[in-house]
Amino acid sequence: MVRGMRSRTRLATALVSVVVVALVAAAPASAYLRNFHVAQGASPSNSTPIKGLVLPVGLCGGLSTGYIGGLAFVSPSLTKLAVTEMQPFGGFLYGGSATDTQSGNWRVFTRGMCAENTATPPTTGSAAAYVKGLTYRSATSSSNSVPVKSATARCPTGKTAIGGGARITTVSSNIALLGVQRVRGVTAIRAAAHEVDATGVSWKVRAIAVCANITSGTPTTDYINNVFQTVNPPTPASSNPSQTIFRGCPAGYVVVGGGGRILGGASFNNTNRDVALVRSEPFFNGSVWGWLAEGRETDPTSGTWRVNASVTCGTPNGGPPV
Repeated sequence: MVRGMRSRTRLATALVSVVVVALVAAAPASAYLRNFHVAQGASPSNSTPIKGLVLPVGLCGGLSTGYIGGLAFVSPSLTKLAVTEMQPFGGFLYGGSATDTQSGNWRVFTRGMCAENTATPPTTGSAAAYVKGLTYRSATSSSNSVPVKSATARCPTGKTAIGGGARITTVSSNIALLGVQRVRGVTAIRAAAHEVDATGVSWKVRAIAVCANITSGTPTTDYINNVFQTVNPPTPASSNPSQTIFRGCPAGYVVVGGGGRILGGASFNNTNRDVALVRSEPFFNGSVWGWLAEGRETDPTSGTWRVNASVTCGTPNGGPPV
């Protein structure tokens, strides 16, 4: 276990109680989101094969503010790299791994998406600071055997990307996410993926943007209300080549944010470099919205591992300014 991972374990354990205060448990009445902003971080640049870190809650603001979601990507995009963590869990967890021996230096960048959870309803004078007009946009790359692909999902005019996700659409074990990031200012989400081992299969990557109006008031009933977050439990420890988890919202709720990560079989950390995220995205399962995360072995391994997901939910009918 690397030193950064030990530190992250202690810090993230300490932060779990903060999640309960800020965003978790039963959906509270009249809990609006406002004052959206972004916290940033990056790992050291070196050749350490597994990196896992946390953005602490303090970077978001006070106890009423928390991470509703976030993004992470590895750089440079060396052949054997994959993102393995981008999940709000007290703080915001982010990390990556080298799926095979990788001598070059690399690092993981992150953007944690923060917002204040408040019982104060929007008013005419302060409505611009609230999260409202939530919508989703997606884009998919071409399907072929080109080894590196990206897709960019653009928000509608006047809306900001407050989060997003990605999905690799193939069953091949040789493809992993490089990450998800905001581009085109703050109005789009780009997802990137690549082959960690050469494969002749056709595949594609999909980007999903969670978009919202955070800059101007509206007279309609589209303010996000009743906001809460669910973070646990992960899947059971298993040596299956792929694992998927869906963290659902109640009926009538929408996904405001979320994320997923790979865990070791018996530990908080990802200790298996042969497993990577291939999917972490808002998803409608035919009944309810939620967050879906999937991990997949990039090479066969007998080690056990798990996958977890967090979802931030809210209702899109908080009412007009009063």
